[in-house]
Amino acid sequence: MKLGPKEVRQIVVNFSKLNEMNVYVYGGKNRYDSTVSITEGNDDVKIGKNYSIPVETGMLIVAYPNENVDDTTFEFSYQVVTGVPVKDDEGGAPIVIIIVVVIVLAIIIVFTIRHFNNKNKIEILSTPNPETPQL
Repeated sequence: MKLGPKEVRQIVVNFSKLNEMNVYVYGGKNRYDSTVSITEGNDDVKIGKNYSIPVETGMLIVAYPNENVDDTTFEFSYQVVTGVPVKDDEGGAPIVIIIVVVIVLAIIIVFTIRHFNNKNKIEILSTPNPETPQL
């Protein structure tokens, strides 16, 4: 299959169960070259979050239990998808906050301009009668 100019094949992994486990995801072809942390700040993975990397880069999952724990759970699913790379929704909150702040500022500016424009208007309450003599 030929890919479009912006399309890539990606490995997408999702962790559905983690109990008393430390799990990290790295990009690389093998355990010696897997030095690119897929999680921000090399944090351990979060349940329900998708992690993706191009197939050509490769992926390594490192999982080990907490010390002195007998009951652990570790479950994940993965798939290879083709398409335009899209980041997960993490980090989208700051963009939403910025948009809301811009909208609120725009509303404040519009009301401020209307308020000052209304103060400077001159209203004519009555018009002189042309038949009445003027002093």
